[in-house]
Amino acid sequence: MKRSVVLISLGLSLPCAVLADCPSNMNADQLVECITVEGSGANYQNWQKKHESLAGASSTSPITGEDIATVAPAAGKVAE
Repeated sequence: MKRSVVLISLGLSLPCAVLADCPSNMNADQLVECITVEGSGANYQNWQKKHESLAGASSTSPITGEDIATVAPAAGKVAE
């Protein structure tokens, strides 16, 4: 009984191995991002395509039609 409790607690305390399908020619930042995305269960190549499409999206507000990148904050000072 004591042995099985020790084995079960050891098994639960060991970290899980994550297999990430990341190319070896990535720089360190991209590799960390790839391992993080793959570790969450998503496919990095699909995630990257979606992320790039969102990065190129318009910054125009669909409600006001203004460019939200140039709108001043509602309160406080603008960071210089």
